[in-house]
This record gives sequence, structure tokens and C-alpha cells, in this order.
Amino acid sequence: MQYHVSSNTKVAYLGPRGTWSDIASDLLAPGALKVPASSFAEVMEIAESGATDSCVLPVENSVEGPVTSAIDLMVDSKLKITGEAMVPVRHMLLSNSEKIEKIYSHPQAIAQCRKTIKGLYPLAQIYEASSTAEMAQKIRQEAGSAIIGSDRISEIYGLKIKERDICDFPRNFTRFVILSGKNTPPTGKDKTSITFILGRNEAGSLVKALLPFSKRGINLSMVMSRPDKFNPGSYRFFMDALGHFLDDAMKSAITELSDQCSSIRILGSYPASSWNVPREEQ
Repeated sequence: MQYHVSSNTKVAYLGPRGTWSDIASDLLAPGALKVPASSFAEVMEIAESGATDSCVLPVENSVEGPVTSAIDLMVDSKLKITGEAMVPVRHMLLSNSEKIEKIYSHPQAIAQCRKTIKGLYPLAQIYEASSTAEMAQKIRQEAGSAIIGSDRISEIYGLKIKERDICDFPRNFTRFVILSGKNTPPTGKDKTSITFILGRNEAGSLVKALLPFSKRGINLSMVMSRPDKFNPGSYRFFMDALGHFLDDAMKSAITELSDQCSSIRILGSYPASSWNVPREEQ
């Protein structure tokens, strides 16, 4: 899903150039001036300060599941999710060395490629890095070192592609969202993200909380829990419901859910994308 923006619009993303967040920013805000950040927290801070109009964050991978560090940042943010994109992730092994002894990458990328890498380079040591693109600048002249990254990193930093498509799973996607200070109007094919804490912690309380959506025929595409960081032993729930918060059925369901919660917040309603990306688009 692309969002047409003016040339003076700015979007924050996890940099530097060549990251999957960089690629997702091109899809979600084509034409925008991209502002790189060194962490997910800084990405959010830049947008919240008004230095950019929006920001892009990964929230879920089809292989490794939720990106919890990014999701947690949205709880208290004033920003709203205004769009999403399912980005096909094709991992490459990049290096200028003939012999590979050390492999660096982001923990998510390592987890998605571990079996293949072990099969190709059983003796190589694997190291986690906060930014694969950042490591690319360091290993260009480092003998025996390689990174797992996109072909864009290869082009930007002058690294050779040693192995292509090394993910353990052939269909690998990361769901990215774009956040800004404005709500998105209904399109007829929307998704609403909601976070809430239940007022009672007892048997059946979560089932009761979800019933308002079930009885109105509203499909829930994702439900997950995270620890309530201010109340050990309690949990905050996140869910995606198909529909817009301005839809009559959704408004009624959210009102009924609210009666059962000590805390609830709509993270945004936005045009929905599908995980079922045709193979020719990958």
C-alpha cells in the first residue's frame, strides 16, 4: 500500500540506508525525505517531536512473529498507525572475503536464516548486531567477515553477494506500519489496532473481551499479550480487528470491550494489507 506524499514530507526510519526499514519507507511514503535513526525508540522520538511528519516501524515477521520492542513503544505514543505494508524479505549473505569465518546481522535476520547458514558455513561464528547496514560499513575490509542483509546493502556499501535467498523459509515477510499524528478515514477495507488491559484477571475474562467482536462478525487477525510493565503478573493485550473504528459495528464492539477494561487505546485504523502477496510481487 503506497501513500502519496509531497516532496517536503519527512519520515523517520531505523537506519542507516539499506535496512529493511529503509525499503519499507519507500513503499509506505514514496517521495518523502527519509530521516535515519539509530534505534526504534529514536525513530518514535523523532516523529513525536515533530521533526518528521511520520515514522515507520516493523511490528511482525511471518517467521519470527511480533517485533515486541517496536510494539511496546506504541502504547503511550500520541502517534496513530495510518498504514501498513507486508514487505517481502529476501536475505543475502554479503562479503568481500573468499573465506567466511564470522557472520554478523540483526537477531531477527539471524533467526530467519540460522539453519541455512549453519549448513553452508558450519564453522562460522555468528554474532548479533543492532544494525546490519551499520555493520556493512565495518566489514568491507575485514577479512573473513560477512553479513546477512538485502541486495540494496550490497549496492550501497560495495559488498559482493556470496549467497542468495538464504532464509530458512521461502516466503518471508515483515509487516511494517507508518505512524503519524492524524487519523486515516475509512476506505471500506480497513484494519483497527487496539491495546487494552482487562479490569479482571480471572478465568474466561479474555474470551468475554473478544466476544463483542465475534458476535458482530468482526474478524480478529492478530491477538497477542505483553507484560504490563507497571504491574508485574498482569498483561496488556494487542489485537488487530478488520474494520474501521468509525464503522458502526466496530464502534459498538469497542464500547462493549471498554466496559471490561482498566485501560484501552485505539492505536489507529488504516487500509489493510494482506499476507497473501502474489509470488510475482516478491
